[in-house]
Amino acid sequence: MLPCAEFGIVPGVRQTRHRTRRSPPFLLCGCGSLLLFALLAGDACGADAEQKFEQPQGFDDPVRNEEMLKSLAEVARAFGPDAVILQTALLNEAVRNGSLLEARVDAPAYTERDGRKYVVFTLESGIVYNDNSVSAEERVRRTWRDIVATAFRRLPELNIKGDGVAVSVGYHHRSYEDERHLRDELPEKRGEAEKVSYFVGLEDAHRLVKGTADADAVLHRTAIVRGGEPVRLE
Repeated sequence: MLPCAEFGIVPGVRQTRHRTRRSPPFLLCGCGSLLLFALLAGDACGADAEQKFEQPQGFDDPVRNEEMLKSLAEVARAFGPDAVILQTALLNEAVRNGSLLEARVDAPAYTERDGRKYVVFTLESGIVYNDNSVSAEERVRRTWRDIVATAFRRLPELNIKGDGVAVSVGYHHRSYEDERHLRDELPEKRGEAEKVSYFVGLEDAHRLVKGTADADAVLHRTAIVRGGEPVRLE
């Protein structure tokens, strides 16, 4: 059985409320992807908020959900039994750390780098960083610390078919006064899109899962690529 319920995925059940960031409503998409609809209006992510949102057509179609569950099962077979759990953990951490736009994580894929085969997870976080307070380097550090490293630590174990795990996280950045100002201008004025990728060796990934490695130390051993260019942190 896929570990869906543990992370807030309830296939085949209509969900009509936007719950808190700690328990967001997920939609299972085709090809092993997961999608979250984040609300922009008001303080929708407050602890007691219960805002309605429009369900995509066919959301509670049992035939469609069965197909999507099969799709996620294929992900588990192709990339390892914990691939789906890591997908969901990444999406959860994006929501917990300020996602205001649509957030989604795509089905994993394989890539090779420096002779290693990595399982790649691609997350669109829905986060808009504030250029007034978050520098380019801090975006890389914060995305790693708040989303990627934390997602690894949510896993009870890591069984992945590869030599490492690569996580590619998309977000936007622009200047704004405060979150309410930003919400008023979304989704049109979301700022500049940026994507940063972290190539984590399998040993370091296991250490993060077990809690035996410092996240910052692992970051400095990790190959980082932003906008197609390697990143070196001070």
